[in-house]
Amino acid sequence: MLQPWIHFLFNWVAGAALIGAAQKFWPFTKIILALIPKHLRNGDTDHAAMTKARLDKRMENVEPRPDLFVFPSLLPSTANHSSISNLQRTLGTKSGMSYAELIETARVLVVGGTETTASLLSGMTYYLLSNPHKLHKLTAEIRSTFANPSSITMATVLPLPYLNAVINEALRLFPPLPGNLRRITPPAGSYIADKFIPGGMMVAIDIFAANHSASNFALPEAFCPERWLSNCPDIFEDDELCVSQAVCLFFPYPFLCPHSLEMQKLIKGNSSLGDHVTASARTSH
Repeated sequence: MLQPWIHFLFNWVAGAALIGAAQKFWPFTKIILALIPKHLRNGDTDHAAMTKARLDKRMENVEPRPDLFVFPSLLPSTANHSSISNLQRTLGTKSGMSYAELIETARVLVVGGTETTASLLSGMTYYLLSNPHKLHKLTAEIRSTFANPSSITMATVLPLPYLNAVINEALRLFPPLPGNLRRITPPAGSYIADKFIPGGMMVAIDIFAANHSASNFALPEAFCPERWLSNCPDIFEDDELCVSQAVCLFFPYPFLCPHSLEMQKLIKGNSSLGDHVTASARTSH
């Protein structure tokens, strides 16, 4: 049985995709929304309530500690890791976050660092098992770079080109949020695909469709981490890598995305990735 919060997240993701689709069929939107199961429509509300309850309990704790609001591995060893206490002190002030901003930040980080990461890992494992030569290449890169697990850190993992290419390709093919991420055009308006869109308009593009489109990627259905390498094969030179929104799902820098942080943490916890995935392959037969 799923942990209740994870169950809410599944409902929220499914509900958001269905609600987003319903909004595209005006004037029948209200009719379609009424057909969506209530537990899916309420997924976002349930997730928000759970986030608020847990966050309020955490904020009542006056003992500072590194947690969801600070990434200690990204800070210098001399840095103050009690950032949560500063957040508590400045909450609601001009120099700090508002309570509403804190709630929204927590909601996004919880989604990015929990079940969506597990879903991405499932997809990445599937594609690696389906492409043994890719798995071998990734395993060789990791083992040739690190002598032991203790040498694997955020800083030492970031430069690994093939590892990051594998994560990016898994995000492209198996985006944990398959719907769309909405943006609002600036007040002055903006040109999108050579068409002028007035200011204040909500715009979006479906992540899964864009990531699997032959207009954006060569061999769009194939698992090809090589397309993300600086010296990619000629066939991938015209790939529109920036289209793959899932790579920068939450932040403007991929390595700060909760997915990447969690994936790299998994690598740190299990440097014998090849043995682990190969064992999974044996048990699946």
